[in-house]
Amino acid sequence: MEGYVIVIDVDGTLLPSSNEIDNDLINELKHFEEKNTIVLASGRGYHDLSLIHQKLNLKGPIISSNGASLDFFDGKTSVTMAIRNEIIKDIFSKNRDIIESAYFSYKQKLFIFNKLEKLNFLYKIKTESEIIEGPFDEVNLDHPNSVYFILKNDLKNKFFESCKKYEDEIEVNEFGHDRYVSIVTINLKHTDKAYAILELLMILNKKESDTIIFGDNYADINMLKLNGITVAMANGIAEAKEVAKYVSEYDNNHNGVTLFLHKIEKGL
Repeated sequence: MEGYVIVIDVDGTLLPSSNEIDNDLINELKHFEEKNTIVLASGRGYHDLSLIHQKLNLKGPIISSNGASLDFFDGKTSVTMAIRNEIIKDIFSKNRDIIESAYFSYKQKLFIFNKLEKLNFLYKIKTESEIIEGPFDEVNLDHPNSVYFILKNDLKNKFFESCKKYEDEIEVNEFGHDRYVSIVTINLKHTDKAYAILELLMILNKKESDTIIFGDNYADINMLKLNGITVAMANGIAEAKEVAKYVSEYDNNHNGVTLFLHKIEKGL
C-alpha cells in the first residue's frame, strides 16, 4: 500500500474518547506515513489541530476548521478560505451587547474578545501563541475563519438575524449551548473538508481514487462521498455509514482507523 493520501478526521475517528495519544498510535501512523501522505482533517482550528499533529509526529498537511484552512509543513503555501474582515467587524459591532466572548485562530495567532477561564478548552493556548485581545470591530483581524461567538441564550436570535445580510457569503451554526449561553460559529459558505481535500489533491497532483478517507460525523459526510476508499467509523452516525464505501469493524476507542488501514494493506 503506497502513494495514497490518507485523510483522517480527528475527534470520534482517530482519537479515542479520552483524547489520549499513546506511543502505539504514533508508531502505527509512522508506519503508514512511510509510503503515503497522512492528512489530519478536523473541525478544530489550526492552533489546536497543529498541536495534535505535533504530538503524533506527522509530516503531512492538516485541514482545520472543517476545511477553512489547508496548511503544510514542508514549505508549500497554505490555503485559507477567510471571511472578509468587514463582515466579522459589522456583525460584532451590531451584537456587542450580547457577546460574552469571541474567538478564532490563524496560524499561531489567537484573536480573543473577553477571555474567559471557562473557555480555555476552546482557546487551547500554547507557549508560542500570540494572543491578540480586544473587540473584533477595533483590532486588526487576520484571516478570520471559523469564528466562535459565545452569546447570551435569550438574545441569540438577534445575532442570527443580523447575519442574514451576509447569507450569500457565510454559514452560521450553533455549536453547542448550556443554560446561559450558546456557542455559535461563522464559516465561509461552501467551505468543507471535501473542498479542502480536492484543493490538496490538485496541489499534490493526485486523483480522488488515490485517497483513503475516515470519518464519523456530519462534517465528514461530503468527504466520505468522494471517489476513493471511504470508511465510516463503527461509532459513526447512520448518515456517514450510508455514504461511505466501507464501515470499520472497530470504533475510535479500539483503534478502528489503524486496524482498517492494516486491512487495506493486506488487500480488501
